[in-house]
Amino acid sequence: MDSKLEKPVLLQFWSIHDPFGSVRVAVKQNGIMDNSIEFEPFGEFIVDYAGLAQLPRLGWIGKERDAETDFGNFGVRNYEFGTGRFLSGDALWEKHRERTLYHYGLNNPVLFLDNSGLDSTQRARAVEKANEYDESSSTYGFGSKGKPGKPVDCSGMVSECIKAGGEEDPVVTQEGASGVLRIENGSEKVDTDDAEPGNAISFRTGGGHSYHIGLITKVDKDEDGKAKKITFVHSSSSKNGPVEASFTPGSDSYWAKKVHGVYKWDTIPDNNSQNASAPAYEGSYLIDLFKFLDFARR
Repeated sequence: MDSKLEKPVLLQFWSIHDPFGSVRVAVKQNGIMDNSIEFEPFGEFIVDYAGLAQLPRLGWIGKERDAETDFGNFGVRNYEFGTGRFLSGDALWEKHRERTLYHYGLNNPVLFLDNSGLDSTQRARAVEKANEYDESSSTYGFGSKGKPGKPVDCSGMVSECIKAGGEEDPVVTQEGASGVLRIENGSEKVDTDDAEPGNAISFRTGGGHSYHIGLITKVDKDEDGKAKKITFVHSSSSKNGPVEASFTPGSDSYWAKKVHGVYKWDTIPDNNSQNASAPAYEGSYLIDLFKFLDFARR
């Protein structure tokens, strides 16, 4: 009896990713959706997709899922989606002992991305500290550098956030006529479209105390990667303490017109291929082309 090997059929799909790099939709060449995938915050499937033959190889945050163990392959460590924990300890745990060795993204997968399993960035810890100030009973105190719950001014709050990220206090180590200038002088100025949560953002407001500064906690970006909304926490004299504010770059809003610059103060290179503090930007899905072989019979 004659037999003939059938050639595999090469199918081409468009994969549509969310801002975290997770594949959410596969679209055929004719533009028709092949399937969609929904994840829980820590990466577990919301629906059982075991019966789908054409799930992409890379899934949640762009990582492979082992078919036998069902663990995520994060390179350095394996990850268990159901519990939201790594299966081995963080090799860099000495840098943040206040955390469990097995946590993912500071236990906040909606805000922080940790796709290498190695470490959370300095900026992520600074954002945590800024949010702690925002939620505290701190009041505004010119020249004050109080902890959350104590009086603090704008540069005092940002310097405490920087210290929480593992750097020395720039208000002490740098030169400048004000705390804001010292933070600026000890940091690298970056383009507004390159802003990330954890960066410092300074303003020139005019008046008696024209220098002002805050810490960025969230950045929303459009499909071209440009910042469309920046959210920050700052200690405001008019609001009598740390508060959250936001603005659209380039708009006629108060903060957009007063912004002076975005500053990267952290010096330790990120251990992730994407920043652990990254998304917190939201925006249109990023579309990349991927191919895979379908060995199903015609």
